[in-house]
Amino acid sequence: MEHVTIPQFVDELPQLWFWEADEALFIVLGLFIGIIAGWMFTCAVAGIVLASIFGRFKQGQNRGLIIHVAYWYGLLPLKGLWCEISFQRHWTS
Repeated sequence: MEHVTIPQFVDELPQLWFWEADEALFIVLGLFIGIIAGWMFTCAVAGIVLASIFGRFKQGQNRGLIIHVAYWYGLLPLKGLWCEISFQRHWTS
């Protein structure tokens, strides 16, 4: 039997350097807005600051915090995306 190593944390978000994917979103967004506005350095620094503030905020919170917040404010409709509603029936004639 071949020896297989199993990662310790299989449900972690992908990382981009020091930040998890949801924190890196702020940095990438800051760079994108900075390139369009012509203030790339200022917006990149603002993105890094926002990412660190968000990283401190999400410590101790549940996983997928951005998805939960987006659903709460109606930005992401999750109901019925992966499975059918349990009480819905399909009638054929």
